This record gives sequence, C-alpha cells and structure tokens, in this order.
Amino acid sequence: MGQYELLIANRWGQLMFRTQDPNEGWNGKSRQKMAQAGVYVYWMRYRFSYAAMPELAKGEFVLLR
Repeated sequence: MGQYELLIANRWGQLMFRTQDPNEGWNGKSRQKMAQAGVYVYWMRYRFSYAAMPELAKGEFVLLR
C-alpha cells in the first residue's frame, strides 16, 4: 500500500485515535482509558501504489460497552 491514515473522533470532534499503520486498529481506548459508549466517526485515507490519487472513506460507528 502506498499511503494510509486512519483517524477516529468522538461526536464533539475530539481526536481519539490516529495511525498510519494499516495493521494497527483502535482498541476502544483514549489516553489509556476506555472510551465512552456512543457514536464515533472515522476517516480513512489510502492510496495503493498503482493509483494516482488517494481515496477517502468516511463514516460512523457505534461503540458499545
């Protein structure tokens, strides 16, 4: 993969997680504490080595506890 970035934020826009490693996922924690249950948004930007332009995927998910 040429480029990768994943960002997860809470509903107030506070960044909860960021990585550039496509093998790393969010464990539901922020600053070593369990994040509250609720709605979160994600943005994933990626570019395959054969692609000219990066792609952007975004959406929402619900964290349940």
